[in-house]
Amino acid sequence: MANMLMSLYFQYREASARQAVVKELTGGRMADVVIEATGRPEAVVEGLELCRDGGTYVVVGQYTDNGSVDINPHFQINRKHITVKGSWGSDFSHFYRGVQFMAKMSHLPWDLVVSRAYDLKDAQEALESVEKLEVFKALISPQAH
Repeated sequence: MANMLMSLYFQYREASARQAVVKELTGGRMADVVIEATGRPEAVVEGLELCRDGGTYVVVGQYTDNGSVDINPHFQINRKHITVKGSWGSDFSHFYRGVQFMAKMSHLPWDLVVSRAYDLKDAQEALESVEKLEVFKALISPQAH
């Protein structure tokens, strides 16, 4: 579980710093599971580097076309025996299971996932802040402060 949350926690550090921290936390092994959920094409390349030999890489953030990136399938996928999984959409059951999971794992630092809460009237500002990489994840909440 800690490996899944590492990419969330280290979102704003430089890529090389994130890679060094993951390497340190895993004893040089790198992450068992890496989930790209940023929607930034360059994150796909970085995620491949964070994944251990024989690891699993899940790409869920690329649900719109934000552009292409260069990867080396030989070195970044085949030689590392990485399993790559993608998902373009979701249904209600995914959200339901996600909420159940979060409740079960309430001891985890979920506050690290949301950078800032915005009032509904500030939804455009929230979207712009995410696009400019000023925040990692913006939460639109009627209870925002």
